[in-house]
Amino acid sequence: MPISAPPYTAWPTSDDVLARLQSTGVNLRASDPAGRIAQIAAAVEQEIFHSTRRQFVADAEPSTRLFDGKGTAELEIDEFAEFVSATVVGYQSNPGYDLADIAPIVEQNKPMTRLVLARGSVPAWQTEAVLYPQYTQFPAGRQNMLISARWGYGPSIPADLWEAACGEIAVRATREALFIPAGRLAKETYGDESRTYSLPSADSTGWHSAFESALSSYKRPQGRRLRNLRGPML
Repeated sequence: MPISAPPYTAWPTSDDVLARLQSTGVNLRASDPAGRIAQIAAAVEQEIFHSTRRQFVADAEPSTRLFDGKGTAELEIDEFAEFVSATVVGYQSNPGYDLADIAPIVEQNKPMTRLVLARGSVPAWQTEAVLYPQYTQFPAGRQNMLISARWGYGPSIPADLWEAACGEIAVRATREALFIPAGRLAKETYGDESRTYSLPSADSTGWHSAFESALSSYKRPQGRRLRNLRGPML
C-alpha cells in the first residue's frame, strides 16, 4: 500500500491512514473504510485550519491579495510559499505602478510573512536617484498594496504535524468502528484453563495527545504586531 513520503505537500490519504493502522496490527471491519476515513480526514483538516489559523498546503498557483501599505521599506503580509509581484493600487487620475527590487525576508525555522523593498543602504543612492528615481517604500494607504504570491505556510506541511494528523485520523476511525488486532484474542479457553487478553483502546497509542500538542505548537498568534515583535524598517 503506498505511503506518502517527504516532502509532505498534501494531507494524509486513506491509504496512509490504513497503512498506519495495519502497522500496529489493526484491521478495520467497516464496509468502506477508505471512504469513511476520507470523511474523517476532511474533518481533521478543517480542525487544523480553525485551531491554528494557518493554511499549511500552499496554493498550486499564485493569486492576489490586498494589504495596507505602511510607508516603510518593509511590508507584513500573510504567510506565503513563493512571492511573485507587488503593485501599488492607484485611484482616479493617479495610476498604479509595479514595484521592483523586492525580496522576502527569510528567517530560520519561520514561515515567510515579510517583504523588504530596496535592500541595501539608501543614502548610497541619493546622488543617482536624482536622475533615476528609486522606489524605496511601500507607500502608506488603505488596501493599496496588491501582492501576488503562492499563499501557504511553506512549500510542504511540517513532518511532525503531518504525522500527528495521520495518527488523529486513525484514532477517530477506530473509535467508531469494530476492529480486530491481528494475532490477539479477546478470550481463550482450554478445558479448565481460560485466558483473557485486554485489548487496548486507540487512545493508548498516544496519537491523540501528539495531535493536540502539534495544534498548540503551530497555533498562529492573533495579530501581525504580536507575530513580528520588532519595529518596522524605515
